[in-house]
Amino acid sequence: MAQPVVMLEDGWGRIKNQGINALEEFLDTGNVRRPPEETGGKLRIFTVNDYALLYTTVYNMCTQRTPHNWSEHLYRRYGEAIANYIITKVVPALREKDDVFLLAELLKRWTNHKIYVKWMEKFFTYLDRYYVKLQSVEPLQQKGVLLFHQLVFETLKRDIKTALLGCINRERQGEKIDQDLVKGVIEMFIGLGNGTLDVYQREFEEFFLPASTDFYVREASGWLSEDSLPEYLRKAENALKAEDER
Repeated sequence: MAQPVVMLEDGWGRIKNQGINALEEFLDTGNVRRPPEETGGKLRIFTVNDYALLYTTVYNMCTQRTPHNWSEHLYRRYGEAIANYIITKVVPALREKDDVFLLAELLKRWTNHKIYVKWMEKFFTYLDRYYVKLQSVEPLQQKGVLLFHQLVFETLKRDIKTALLGCINRERQGEKIDQDLVKGVIEMFIGLGNGTLDVYQREFEEFFLPASTDFYVREASGWLSEDSLPEYLRKAENALKAEDER
């Protein structure tokens, strides 16, 4: 018996309602649709059956004969779904924050984004395995990271870098900061490079190093005018050690 044809909007509706919407609800609220008794007592976004249904839907939509092969449409809608969530939920939440609160929200959203992309990649595994390779287009995981880079980081990078440098400067001046937060944001710079250090080097190192020089020029000027030579040398040595540890 022939497999019934899955029409584009029918199949996409199933993926959107049972997969993408459930995933976004979890990221927004921490709530899952399935009670623990249905998931072995554990908090799970999707059961094995949920995942199997979504995977099979994508598989069927990608293996049907033309004109009902929806691979190209699904690839495009994969990107559109992620972009829509970023534009409507992520960017507005970040625009409401500044300084360390911006960094905390950014790290939370980046962590959520990696969960989002991981599950989307699972749903669309067949698309990634065949369509992406045959058409030589961006793999799904890389495309997901690129969307965050373009729509979040490029939009807010001035505020992000200013907030990050502010935290580092406060630590240099002896204030206690959330080092795990700063480390997490710097690791985000590396993650946005999709396997390279390009973003980290271009957006963090090239911004951070000149700003560090400016900071210590200002600090050293104050030390020279206020301290004896031995005290000045002690402060300079301590600053160098702190930078090495940082």
